[in-house]
Amino acid sequence: EIQVGDTDNITEAKATAASTDSTTYAWKTAIHADMTTDKIGVKGKGVTVGVYDGCTVRKDYYDLKNTDLTVLDKGNNYGDYHATNVTRILAGSHGVVPKAKVYTSHSNIATEPEIEKLIELGVSIINMSLAYERPNGDYYTTFEKWIDHISYQHKVTVVFATGNVSKLKTTTVGGGAMAYNVLTVGGLNTYD
Repeated sequence: EIQVGDTDNITEAKATAASTDSTTYAWKTAIHADMTTDKIGVKGKGVTVGVYDGCTVRKDYYDLKNTDLTVLDKGNNYGDYHATNVTRILAGSHGVVPKAKVYTSHSNIATEPEIEKLIELGVSIINMSLAYERPNGDYYTTFEKWIDHISYQHKVTVVFATGNVSKLKTTTVGGGAMAYNVLTVGGLNTYD
């Protein structure tokens, strides 16, 4: 857990001014949102982002109540709140771009019509924090070819997770993340 006194890039007085709740401040500094919103001044105004994930985003979650958020899929498949947390990191009230307009959609498999709907709504960035299995070890799937096509044709930046399958102890980058025209983001947990 990060405490206000643990930061060396923002003074305690500025941290207190930014938030009176140390938990909220800890969240904001843990994801380095303070760098974009406070230091650089980028808040996402005028940017439209799509979040495509495996679960439904909880629009009523406390950190998303003031977010310009449209949940395209109806239902209550909240799963483990992964999609909600991804959206909070991106555009929650203490997120990286809290003024961005966000559309969210979900599926347990990648389906082109849902992604195309996000493009029709004018998103310039699509975040896909999903993991798809690779059939037969194929390292450039049909889906990745299609992602390359939409990235280039529609000038959309697609951000893929390398895979959220650490429980499977896989060493393979998840499907979608090997496309040529995407940003692929990974993480490392040294405590496993």
